[in-house]
Amino acid sequence: MFQSPKFLSFLNCFAGGVFLTFGIMHLLPDAAGDADDLHIQNYPTAYLFATVGFVIVFFVQKVLTPLLVPTEDTLSSSQGDSCCTTGATAILGNATFAGEGVAAADGKLRPGKAFDEEVGSMPVGCGCEGAPQKPLAPHRPSALRWIAPIILFLGLCVHSVFEGLAVGLQDTNAGVVTAAVAMVTHKWVESIALSSMCLRARAEIWQIFLVLLPFGVMAFVGVAIGVAVTDTSSATEMVLFGLISGGFIYIGGYEIIHGEFSAGCSRQASSRIYRLLQFAAFFAGALLVALLQLVHGS
Repeated sequence: MFQSPKFLSFLNCFAGGVFLTFGIMHLLPDAAGDADDLHIQNYPTAYLFATVGFVIVFFVQKVLTPLLVPTEDTLSSSQGDSCCTTGATAILGNATFAGEGVAAADGKLRPGKAFDEEVGSMPVGCGCEGAPQKPLAPHRPSALRWIAPIILFLGLCVHSVFEGLAVGLQDTNAGVVTAAVAMVTHKWVESIALSSMCLRARAEIWQIFLVLLPFGVMAFVGVAIGVAVTDTSSATEMVLFGLISGGFIYIGGYEIIHGEFSAGCSRQASSRIYRLLQFAAFFAGALLVALLQLVHGS
């Protein structure tokens, strides 16, 4: 059940609702409040840093990642005459390294031949079934096989630090609970995605462990940094809250929600109930944050 693609999709939608609402209703107002404490009234400084946070995460995942992933020409030179160029497929939040081979790994979730319509964004076969082909692994150097997992690992580490910072910066129980819920629900999906990517790179169990261990530690690093700067100046908190709010809005609103519902566009009309359930999961996450804000406000 816990590894079911549908369950993971609902969990991801729930996390998206938490991320988006927490960024808009909690983190962004905190940044604006710190700006007011600094008597910054002539320029929306807090919203500037929120925009910068959004742009940073967007650049890492939609610009930098495709530039670092090997192109189709690079891969074909190392694959001989094999027709199968499909590489690893995994969820980053729900931004997926997918498409017709690793060359199309642009961080965009778009079902193709490699996706079963019911599975959506979960990893499946290579998408060129029935065509004559030779095994891919013997033709691809191990260094190339590890490029996509390493990029995914670095992107998830950035996520973890941002999420941990959000937890460490909170000064109320409601804020800590909300940030922790967002981090934990999303961490489950991220861990499965990273493990799947490593397995498709022919990684051994000990290698997967070496990748997951620092990934898990990054969240605690973020929490420690957040706690360390909690009692610092309002200017520091304004910058951090602004950057994190922008990152959370991107992760929740674009990466997760847009990714999950874009995946559903390829499904048939019989999946309308499934899309309603996805929205219900998203709404539940948003409602949870809104209710916790009542506690925070009181």
